[in-house]
Amino acid sequence: SLGEHTPPDLPEQPLAPTSPWQWPTALEVKWIEPYMSGSPLELCELRFSLSSEMSEPEGVPSSLVMSSLETKELHLEGLEYATAYYFQARVRNAVGWSPWSLTSDVFLTEACRPAPPERPTLLDLAMENLRMGWHPPADHGAAVQAYEVLLVERQAQEFQGLLDEANACETEEQSEAIIATLPPKQRHKLGSDLITAMWDEMGTEEEPVHLFTDLLGGIEYSASVRAFNRVGVSDWSAVMGPIRTPVAAPVQSPPLRLVEAGQTWLRCEFMLPWHNGDPIIAMKLQWERTTGPVDRHIALGGTSTQKPPKAQEGEFYVELPVPGPEPAPPHGIGGAGQTIIEGLEPGTEYQVRVCAYNSSGFGPFSTTVPMLCAPGKPDAPTRVRHLSCAGAHLAVDEDNASLWKMPRRVNRDQSPSGQERPPAISPLKRSHTIMVLKEPIYLDGSETVENAEQ
Repeated sequence: SLGEHTPPDLPEQPLAPTSPWQWPTALEVKWIEPYMSGSPLELCELRFSLSSEMSEPEGVPSSLVMSSLETKELHLEGLEYATAYYFQARVRNAVGWSPWSLTSDVFLTEACRPAPPERPTLLDLAMENLRMGWHPPADHGAAVQAYEVLLVERQAQEFQGLLDEANACETEEQSEAIIATLPPKQRHKLGSDLITAMWDEMGTEEEPVHLFTDLLGGIEYSASVRAFNRVGVSDWSAVMGPIRTPVAAPVQSPPLRLVEAGQTWLRCEFMLPWHNGDPIIAMKLQWERTTGPVDRHIALGGTSTQKPPKAQEGEFYVELPVPGPEPAPPHGIGGAGQTIIEGLEPGTEYQVRVCAYNSSGFGPFSTTVPMLCAPGKPDAPTRVRHLSCAGAHLAVDEDNASLWKMPRRVNRDQSPSGQERPPAISPLKRSHTIMVLKEPIYLDGSETVENAEQ
């Protein structure tokens, strides 16, 4: 006999969907076709919710589901970072819809690196300081733990082009190679100990702030910022700038260099520092006496014949010609000039320093440099006086340049010690006198002969 077929029925309940792959904002969802009860599959529906009870479910677009009828797999995008999702599925045949499947296990989208922060905004500007702030970016499922700020001496358009190249790199090493080509810059990491850095001038959690210091005057600066979380680092933000710092007095001058030394003058060479946006028009030199032969001479009991005494310190200005030495680049040293310090003492040491001047004022002095004048001729003896020889004879030892007393009644051929006296020495009669130098002879920059008075 011919077999009889039962009529088709509703499909059976599908199994709960699964998710073999997860991304920060997408999920790969897979479902299995159940027993269709004698009628082919016509439609499928999927829905998801943030709750395991499937409260307030949201349906997956029907076009996406229909395109997966053959593969039974679909790629759902546009989801939130690091968020838990629950899914259900049902199918339909000619008879009708199956029951909804059981709720799936939790599908968790992954966290990823943060979005780039918005363009920073300028909060305060001075010659040496720049303060900026920015809005925190989307963290993409993992809290922002730190920021990195970058300030460069470059126009904003050129800086933005280099950052775009760095952002497009596939690896951090390639990005760092581009950042390394930037001109002089300040780069700071601000955040937790996980980034091995410290928070610096951070504002509220909603509005981070950073202060750049030790800037130069009259220079255009541009700045950018990026964010870190536990997954990675964001792209650099859009560039803030250009921002030109106010002009100011020049930076600290380089030390002077001794070119030539005379007995009463010193020829020095100075070099121009960065002018902080305002051209340098003059240099100021200061000198101070340290020590010299006169000090040693007076310490030994002598006096100086200098009338009036030489100055102990002084300063003067050197106006720069137009055109003058080559201006210095930022962080660099410019052209050089020479000047002479006069009215000094022979063989004497001086401490000399220099600073630069522009219409904004004087810059800091350079470090002091010791400079020594050339030695000169000795002074003339100051005076002589008579020395009475009563009660003793005096003799002069010409070889040893000394005086010694000769007691009376000593053999003319012997010294007071009984030794033979040099032939060149003759005794002096009691009635005679001898003139002795009152003060030692002073030799500038050389040596002194001690007082020979006995």
